[in-house]
Amino acid sequence: MKKPFWNFMTTESYDYIHQAALKILDKTGFVFHHDVALKILKKHGAKIENQTAFLPPKMVENALKTIPSEMSIMAREEKHNLTYGVGHDTIISPGSGEMNVTDIERGRRRATLADAAEIVKIAHQSPYYKLMGRNPAEPSEIPAEYKHLYITLNNFRHTTKPTVSFFSKKPWQPREILDMYAIAFGGGMEFLKQNTVTICSICPLPPLRLADDTLETIIYYAQNGQGCTVSVCGILSAQIPLDPVGSCLETLMNGMAVATLQQSISPGAIFEIMPGNAAPDMTNLNWRGSSPDSVISTAITLQMLRDFYKIPSRIMTATSDNNELNCQGGMEIMQNVLTSVAAGANILTAGAMESVATTSYEKLIFDEEVLSRVLYISKEEIDVDEKKAQHLVDIFDEVGIGGDFLTHSSTMANYRNLWRPTVSDWRTYENWEAEGKQSVLERCRDIWKKRLAQAPETQLTPDLEKDLVTYVKRAQTKR
Repeated sequence: MKKPFWNFMTTESYDYIHQAALKILDKTGFVFHHDVALKILKKHGAKIENQTAFLPPKMVENALKTIPSEMSIMAREEKHNLTYGVGHDTIISPGSGEMNVTDIERGRRRATLADAAEIVKIAHQSPYYKLMGRNPAEPSEIPAEYKHLYITLNNFRHTTKPTVSFFSKKPWQPREILDMYAIAFGGGMEFLKQNTVTICSICPLPPLRLADDTLETIIYYAQNGQGCTVSVCGILSAQIPLDPVGSCLETLMNGMAVATLQQSISPGAIFEIMPGNAAPDMTNLNWRGSSPDSVISTAITLQMLRDFYKIPSRIMTATSDNNELNCQGGMEIMQNVLTSVAAGANILTAGAMESVATTSYEKLIFDEEVLSRVLYISKEEIDVDEKKAQHLVDIFDEVGIGGDFLTHSSTMANYRNLWRPTVSDWRTYENWEAEGKQSVLERCRDIWKKRLAQAPETQLTPDLEKDLVTYVKRAQTKR
């Protein structure tokens, strides 16, 4: 059965947006602040003027044709190998790079490496978090030039699920990150070239630019068989037109520019786009991802990626703008998750609030139930055939007028398949009061604390721990 997706714009709009993107990339061009990137693009047909590449429509469309609609990423433990993409159920990933963390016992605080470790441990034990990373929280005590080393080591220590790489900001970081992946998986760089084990996450500079460090990451990952996520997260009216279609267009053009470079280097390399543009709150000029205007902007982009391009997508809409996990957060999270799943998003980033400034331990758990509700509701269209209809006729005949269905065999058979909550409380008020009036947040806290208590200190063997720590220490001495 096909999944019941929603359409947020007419399908007749697709080609107009696509042609507009091709026209801008061809006539206005796209700035690549990287000489090697410009040489690669020129070799494959682009016209180059200074650092601007003019990408012919045929060149762009040929690159788009080689992008796979599914992404397969190898995990360190085979049972966690992951395939997702167009047509697959939505999965969630813990937040990436939040400056703060919070929980109801310790309060809000600047994130540390210990917090990042706890978030990975919590998510590793979840049936919903299937892709980890990139940096689950921004460790404030680690110098910027070393963060990639410690976050990569942290991820290997605490999960055997596939991971997204740290967001590289220095030219040496992609090399050192993939060196660590080569150590963790064994087989060296030749193994990585034959097996996708991670994805880099990069952010363009809208409108129509890519920085040198970003391009260094794209090129190095493509040369070594690894994937790429293009995250376009601008503020509508600043870097992005204050118009949902203009936002969609900007996101697609950035994706096309990166894909043209990546696929020129490594045709068939895995690739996904993350639309994250948000409407501003003009009273304080903040990025507000949970505004309905932001949701519409991302939903139409997800729809085009799903239907027109058949390119995998990621979205941050399991995040919210609330400052604490409250009724506002509940409204925003359900709005964002429901529309993202309905639009066809493949991965949601979860656990974050305060407009992606803070990861909440309780929200990591809360978001699991929200996703499970939405996936259950949207799992497939219901199809009734003659056999199903006759089965119901037979049941009514067996129960008869004035009878009850409670003791009928079909009731128990169907009851076993009903959805059940993990943190929502379905007790009567009297029973809830008598048993201590525990809140949803307290139930979420109990779950994450139990997971931390059950988590091993490390997922690494002693030898692998030694090899990775030795590499980290040696890399630090180079700075």
